Amino acid sequence: IHKGPVVQVKSREGKVTEQYLKKMYPDLSISILDESQDANYLAKQKEFDLVVKTPGIPARLITVPYITATNLFFSQISNRTIGVTGRKGKSTTASLIDAMIRADGKKVRLLGNIGKPMLGALLTKVDPEEIFVLELSSYMLEDIEYSPNVALLLNLFPEHMDYHDGVDKYYAAKEKIFAYQKPGDVALRGPFREKIPLRAGEIPLLGEHNLANIRAAIRVARRLGISDAAIRKGLRNFKPLPHRLELVGTYRDITFYDDAISTTPESTIAAIEAL
Repeated sequence: IHKGPVVQVKSREGKVTEQYLKKMYPDLSISILDESQDANYLAKQKEFDLVVKTPGIPARLITVPYITATNLFFSQISNRTIGVTGRKGKSTTASLIDAMIRADGKKVRLLGNIGKPMLGALLTKVDPEEIFVLELSSYMLEDIEYSPNVALLLNLFPEHMDYHDGVDKYYAAKEKIFAYQKPGDVALRGPFREKIPLRAGEIPLLGEHNLANIRAAIRVARRLGISDAAIRKGLRNFKPLPHRLELVGTYRDITFYDDAISTTPESTIAAIEAL
C-alpha cells in the first residue's frame, strides 16, 4: 500500500475499511470521497495515489490504481472460507449454512453482502479454526482476485444491467467466484437434489425457491463434514430473514407477509407461488 493518500466512500463498509486501514497502516494519509458530500467526487480521484473502491461504484468509473475491501480481506486470511452468490437466495442460503455449522459446535462467522463488512473481522485477533461464510454480490465479485475454498453459485437471471453494462458482464462477474480456486477447493452450482431431513410441516421457510436454498445449504454442510444431526438442528431452529416472506401477522382474517426484498419479477413470482 502506498504511503500517500487513500480515498474511499464512507458507507458502512467504507467506515469499517477506514478503521482497518488506520489500525493496520497508521502512517497512511487517508481522505474520504463520497457522493453525498461532493457530487464531483469521481473527478477528484486523480488527486490520490490509491483508491479503496466500495462495491457500489462500478470498476469502469475508477481511473487510478485501486483495491477493494473484499480483496484486502482475502489477502489477509488463511481461514476456511465459504462463498455464496446468486441472483436470489444468497442471504438465506448463507445464513442456513452458518446455522448448520454453528449447530455442529464449530466457530463460524457470517459476513459480506448480508450487511457485515468482512474487514471488521480483522480488527481483532482471528481464531485460525474459525470458518467464514461470505455472501458475495456481483458488485464484490466483479474485480475479485481470490476465490473462497468452497464456492457456491445458486442461480442466474438478469439484474443490475446498469451497473454491469449488460447481462454477459453480469453473469461473468458471478462466475468469477470460481476463477481463483486452487486444487482441493470445492465448486458447486445449483440446482441441488439433497434430501431435506425434516417433515414438510417442520421446514421453517415457505416456497419451492427456499427448498432449493435449503438443499444448497445441505450440500455445502455435507461437503464440510457437518453431521446430519447438526443439519437438522440448524434447519429446525432457523428463523426467516427480515423482509423475505416474513410473517407480519393477521388482521381481520387477512394474513400479511413482508417480502420487500423481492425487487424483481422472478422473486416476486416465487413469493406469490409460495403463498
